[in-house]
Amino acid sequence: MGRNRVRWGYDNCFVVDCVGRAGGLALLWNSNYQINLQTYSKYHIDVSVISKASGHSWRFTGFYGEPDQIKRHFSWDLLCQLSSASSLPWLIAGDFNEILSDVEKKGGCLRNANQMGAFHVAITDYSIEHHLVISSSDHIPILIKLFAEWNKHYRQERAFKFENMWLRDRGCANVIKNA
Repeated sequence: MGRNRVRWGYDNCFVVDCVGRAGGLALLWNSNYQINLQTYSKYHIDVSVISKASGHSWRFTGFYGEPDQIKRHFSWDLLCQLSSASSLPWLIAGDFNEILSDVEKKGGCLRNANQMGAFHVAITDYSIEHHLVISSSDHIPILIKLFAEWNKHYRQERAFKFENMWLRDRGCANVIKNA
């Protein structure tokens, strides 16, 4: 991961090694952020983040849900533990290995309604917001650009481009009205 970190332009990384050919998590960041590791396991990396420029603090959790459907309730238990670990603003992102609705699924068998319901309960009971990103793969890196950084580096270079997929989000109409 060290060579990739440098090649991808990041100053630091924290890695949870894979077991055989399965699993593994990595968090990469630049030196303009102070990252304080809180907890980690083969299913998550939980950190507090401090912007060196603004001094703002928040929390990030990279999450990987249990791939075995029978054991997935352990993932929701972990979410419960993590949700009460800090009062900082919290961003959680990753592969939960679950969906909220069959609308999110492309092909294959329909998902078990009880499993989707348990995921829904987990994210609503623990006040975890969900934002869906549509992709052709379910194993992609997640790049998070903070608005201040985006504003500084990209605002003048890129014009606004509306994405039709935003219409699928329930809150889209309200965001447009309030803009």
